[in-house]
Amino acid sequence: MKRCCCRAAPLLALLGIARGRPVGSMRGGGGTSFLSNMCRLRGGQHGAAAGETQIFETVVSSEVTRVATSPFEGQKPGTSGLRKKTSVFLQPGYLENFIQSLFDSLPDGELRGATLVVSGDGRYGNAAAVQIICKMAAAHGVARVWVGRDGLLSTPAASCVIREREGGVACGGVILSASHNPGGPDADFGIKYNVRNGGPALESLTEEVYERSTQIREYAIVAGLPDVDLSLEGRHVFVDEKGGAPHFEVEVIDPTEDYVALMASLFDFDALRSLLRRPDMSLVFDGMHGVAGPYARAIFGALGVADEALPRPFAGAIPAALLNCIPSEDFGGGHPDPNLTYAAALAKLMGLTGQPAGGEPPVLGAAADGDDRLQRGRDRVRGRASWSLFSDAVGDADRNMIVGRRFFVTPSDSLAVIAAHAHALPWLARQGGLRALARSMPTSGGRPRLGEGRAVDRVAEELGLPLFETPTGWKYFGNLMDSHLLGGADLSPLLCGEESFGTGSSHIREKDGLWAVLCWASILAHHNVDTPEGQLVGVEEMEGGGDGGKARGGGGGGGGGGGGGGGGGGGENGGTELSR
Repeated sequence: MKRCCCRAAPLLALLGIARGRPVGSMRGGGGTSFLSNMCRLRGGQHGAAAGETQIFETVVSSEVTRVATSPFEGQKPGTSGLRKKTSVFLQPGYLENFIQSLFDSLPDGELRGATLVVSGDGRYGNAAAVQIICKMAAAHGVARVWVGRDGLLSTPAASCVIREREGGVACGGVILSASHNPGGPDADFGIKYNVRNGGPALESLTEEVYERSTQIREYAIVAGLPDVDLSLEGRHVFVDEKGGAPHFEVEVIDPTEDYVALMASLFDFDALRSLLRRPDMSLVFDGMHGVAGPYARAIFGALGVADEALPRPFAGAIPAALLNCIPSEDFGGGHPDPNLTYAAALAKLMGLTGQPAGGEPPVLGAAADGDDRLQRGRDRVRGRASWSLFSDAVGDADRNMIVGRRFFVTPSDSLAVIAAHAHALPWLARQGGLRALARSMPTSGGRPRLGEGRAVDRVAEELGLPLFETPTGWKYFGNLMDSHLLGGADLSPLLCGEESFGTGSSHIREKDGLWAVLCWASILAHHNVDTPEGQLVGVEEMEGGGDGGKARGGGGGGGGGGGGGGGGGGGENGGTELSR
């Protein structure tokens, strides 16, 4: 196993990260604050015109103002950006200071004429922050900002948009998310920057941002720029005179379009549809009122999965359920973190903490705030197939938890199983198979029996693949994925995972909860092509050892982020067998 801190400074130049200079020649004046925007923005119109892209033209001055400010303490980004209480971000000038420090830390000229992605997870304050950042982007010479409709983009989708939309022209993206932290005026808010490869900024950039935040004296903004109606898809262009050339543009895009297209290119949707149509197979997905909901509805809706939010099931709907898939700025008042602590209701429903009331537990899981939602999930799946899944849908939709009937799959075992069955994943087969595996240092790799190695390590050994161990932080996996840019080996396709229910691959540069769910579904589809009705190969068999092998019972698995323990689930981790 290779230990890799992945702090390769030369990658900064290749990804467009270097020390920059402040923007000059700006005039003094007043500005609008994040707090004042929060007071004005409360929803908006819904719907966008079909057909060709609409253009909304506004005549407005491009005059840039400079607003005097002073430093705030503690604007030091962590491994996933800057996270603070919402009330801290609502302080006048707090968000603006951080964005100015970020823009000043980018290479000189990086933003001039560029396309920038700005969106978030929809938590309280998201829409107001998007408006402020757009106005500051205009002041720094950005030509165009891509914003997901209603200001929404999951972190995986934002990475996808940066990398894929229009051939990857975006210079980077400002992502508004505090991940699995709760949302609301009394909860948390967060912000981070992803560079032009779609991955999180490296420490050299975040340290520069922090250093500048301690010295800031002013920020730049086009204060006269009106707020954009984020519910209207189309090009919102701003001109100095009617019919003139735009000096700035905000394009509101379908937040799911690019991501769903990418998933459709990676997975065999026909095979997944066939799996879900089996009488002995069903699915429950709980979006937990997070940003993953719209993506789940788009993907699983295309596969025929019924959505409780629809007025009536469409013809031929598969008897499964998508629950709580409408985003909420406080995530329905819950703490939607995919582990056995915050998804305790799901654990009970699935029989992980004893026999649930009402007899045999359902085979598909749901995680929700209220018992009524769990009851609906129980009613829909009672008596059906043998697997379940739940994907994090908090801020950024980047985490996942896989659960079977009385069976919990640890994050480390999930990575091992996906790697062991990588031959069942269409895009990996097209690219000649896996080239490497990686895990964060705290990731246990499974719970081995005496004398056995960790599950992920053993899979890598049996497949003859290099295994890398990194510090916590997805940016280190990104360095491995882009190692060939530094003259190193090409390690992609690469699978990787971390201790806090994060799993991903080189298809983007972020962990990806829905992608992991689709991996498990694809593995089950592969192993159930010819199985008779009533003999479905489920999660337990994949964990326990391949094609229909009997799942072995065992203790619960560890998990990051407060999700450790949990009875009932887990097989003899570390004993994952490879089956073809």
